[in-house]
Amino acid sequence: MQPNEEKVYKVSELTQLLKMTLETQFAAISVLGEASGVVLASSGHLYFTLKDSSGAMKVVMFRGQLLRSTLNRLENGQQIVVRGTLSVYPLRGEMQIIASDMRLQGIGDIFAALEKLKKAYQEKGYFDPQRKKPLPLLPGRIGVVTSPTGAAVRDIVRILRRRFPGIALVIFPAKVQGEGAAAEIAAGIDYFNGAPAEAGVDVLIVGRGGGSYEDLWAFNEEPVVEAIFRSRIPVISAVGHETDFTIADFVADLRAATPSAAAEIVVNRKDEFISHIDLLNNTLNRRMEAVFHLRRDALVDCVMDSSLTRYHSRLLEKMQRLDSNEFTLSAQAERLWRGRSEQLSQLTSALRSLNPEGILRKGYSITTAASGQVVKDSDTLRDQERISIRFHHGQTAAAVIKE
Repeated sequence: MQPNEEKVYKVSELTQLLKMTLETQFAAISVLGEASGVVLASSGHLYFTLKDSSGAMKVVMFRGQLLRSTLNRLENGQQIVVRGTLSVYPLRGEMQIIASDMRLQGIGDIFAALEKLKKAYQEKGYFDPQRKKPLPLLPGRIGVVTSPTGAAVRDIVRILRRRFPGIALVIFPAKVQGEGAAAEIAAGIDYFNGAPAEAGVDVLIVGRGGGSYEDLWAFNEEPVVEAIFRSRIPVISAVGHETDFTIADFVADLRAATPSAAAEIVVNRKDEFISHIDLLNNTLNRRMEAVFHLRRDALVDCVMDSSLTRYHSRLLEKMQRLDSNEFTLSAQAERLWRGRSEQLSQLTSALRSLNPEGILRKGYSITTAASGQVVKDSDTLRDQERISIRFHHGQTAAAVIKE
């Protein structure tokens, strides 16, 4: 190479040179930071970002080191010390730490801030299960508030078209991270709640795909939380991956682990609805047939009952018995009347025979003393005592003459 000739590296050469240099110079380092964007791959390898207030670095811990690590279960927001080797990932030219061990140092700033917000809203009753609204069984229209270009909206559209072809889907495009994202997300929720009935939706999906805690922070901010809380439409929060949690997840009516999961939850498969309707229809028809046959058999039994077939003759018998009773009662009543009439005649005759008027009519008279007492014995009278004599017609006064 000539003295002034420029050295030109291939990208792969430079990345390999950097890799060898870093791995030699920083073969054993310990770095303190906050874990963010934690992802455990199906291979068992752990990927995350280690950051502080002004810097960030990718970290990978392979499965074997993770199983032997002091801390082998990592969560977003944890403050940790990572021990390992500084290296370069050649395919992307990214500097990263290949971790051999990690230990818990404390709670990171973002995680602490999230816990503080969570506690505040919980005390205000925003997470109360009693206020959560049920999802509609079969929504006519589904609203989605998310980025129009992200993977989340593509997954939701794809899954809903597969599960329920033809279902109406209305998308409100909104920023889902960075400055102004919270305001746009809240505006989308309010838009659907303020729409007229003919343009309204029955349920809302609000969310985005995965990212670091910083990327998801808009779903912890007050505008989004308040909009979800006051929404009259049921809200499904679908933010990030399964391990990611935001305040929106807690205040929403239902939390889905991912946007794809939200699309699975919001409505059942169309063929499942049709099968269930067919099952209900068949069940109803069978029950109606069973009731019909039961009632028909009961009617036949009633008609064929011997007591019913003899009803007319039995009715005639009862009528004859009634007539017989009537005749008997009439005869008894007549005999009783005659007996009582004879007794009355006898009593009348007796009374007439005892009547004083009847005796006077025969020529007898009644004598009464001056005291008014009927004289029954002449010895009770005194000489010259005045007496009264009553005849059939009239009466006269007289005096007693004792001889």
